[in-house]
Parts: sequence; structure tokens; C-alpha cells
Amino acid sequence: MKRVLRALAVTAFLIVSAAGFVHAQSVDVSTTDDAIQTLDGKRLYFVELLNSPTADGGDLATILAEQATFQASAGMSGIHYNERSAFHTLWNGLSIAVDPRISASCVACRTSARSIR
Repeated sequence: MKRVLRALAVTAFLIVSAAGFVHAQSVDVSTTDDAIQTLDGKRLYFVELLNSPTADGGDLATILAEQATFQASAGMSGIHYNERSAFHTLWNGLSIAVDPRISASCVACRTSARSIR
């Protein structure tokens, strides 16, 4: 029973967070898209999220929920990517590989990202 309630609480938090992040953000995106391109054509980006990393006093559960919110927002927006790494200790963000037709500004405007490089 506790697991079900916890799962419902996390799901509700993710839904509310996703709605708030998508509409109330200012995102720093480079004016030129100098992403590294892999052999299969995907572009590599670092996605910085809003909360502080654990080394700066951030809460691990909040960071993981924020990363899950990014994943859900990207999925709902039709942004398909491969997650290469997730970071939470010194930096709160993800390393992703995205289809070359999707720009950094597209990822930024449709997700809960602070900046994309």
C-alpha cells in the first residue's frame, strides 16, 4: 500500500513539475549549434537542469524526479534521444544524443532544461 501511495505521489509531482517547467523558464541556448556529431549522425548535448547538484546541497530525490520530468517532457514532445549519462553530484543534468533534425533550441523549449550545450 505504501508503495502505491509513493508511486502516485511521485507521478503527481512529475506531472505538476512538467507543466510548470515547460511554461515558466528562460533557457540559455547557444546562438550557433556547435554540437558534436556521432558517426550515426546524432548530435551530442549536455542538458543542465534547474535544481542544484547534491554537492551544492541539492536533494537527490528531487534531482532524480527532475531528470524523470525531463525524460517525460521530451517523450511527450516527440523528442527521441539516447541518454548517455545522468549526473547529480557535481552537476545536475544529462548527456544525450539526439537526431540531427532536432535542434538544441527545440529540446530547450519543450523540456525543463536550464541550458543546453
